[in-house]
Amino acid sequence: SVDPDSINNLWFGAAGGLARYDGHAFDVFEPDPDDPRSLPDPVVRDLLVARDGTLWVGFNTAGAARFLPATQQFERLPVGEPDATRLPNGQVNVLHQSADGALWLGTADGLVRRDLDTSGLTHLRDGGRFDVNALPAADDGGVWVSVLGGRLYHVAPGATALTRHDAGLAPGPTVSIASLYLRDGRLWLGTTEGLRVYAPSTGRARAFAAPPLQEP
Repeated sequence: SVDPDSINNLWFGAAGGLARYDGHAFDVFEPDPDDPRSLPDPVVRDLLVARDGTLWVGFNTAGAARFLPATQQFERLPVGEPDATRLPNGQVNVLHQSADGALWLGTADGLVRRDLDTSGLTHLRDGGRFDVNALPAADDGGVWVSVLGGRLYHVAPGATALTRHDAGLAPGPTVSIASLYLRDGRLWLGTTEGLRVYAPSTGRARAFAAPPLQEP
């Protein structure tokens, strides 16, 4: 993952840690077992620079943390039994900031909304394992939520409930939505079953089949 911050630093997150490039040199951040405010996990899954300039980092096993520029350290969101302060799972696949400023964290077992004003966490899920892999913005200021198994949900602005939208997408245990792209009110979905386009206003989906391979 790569993301620029408000002062034009480039942040790079990968399986080997987190690096910052200021146009001249790299600074590398690595875990230090003796420092609880060091980088929590060497494997970075996603980066987000929020609109206030805060860098948020999602990790493979250590949840998420925000970078504190004044001290060059990290403030972690705890992982444990889900409540108003703890994430339900340490694997944070995707980060998103919605139009109202809330931070959304898609984990391997639940969706979490962090309130901009109170910093409290709200947990959203819909039975079974809830492995979130994409959180694109919705036209109405809410978010779209893609979950392992081909499930698709929408969360309206200010809401704390999931509305399911995948009736026309034929979800199943072997289906995965790898990518989502919103354009002109329609969702384009790259899935393990091919490309599909979904119109939320009608609930209809269209599948695009790949042409058969030609023998040389």
